[in-house]
Amino acid sequence: MTLEQYEYDATGVVQSRLVACPFCAHDFTDYEARWEHFYTEHTPKDAGLTPLTESASSPRGVALD
Repeated sequence: MTLEQYEYDATGVVQSRLVACPFCAHDFTDYEARWEHFYTEHTPKDAGLTPLTESASSPRGVALD
């Protein structure tokens, strides 16, 4: 996973952001919304996860229908 880190001198706060997608190596532009790429281009299976609709049980017993 390629991360870029930037530290703000005045506060010492460090900001990290993805520079490339860890699943398909897509290079993000500076102002591209990372969430939108993951939402439109990938599924939970890409990350080795089970989709919520296929889970054995839902969180807190809430029905998924």
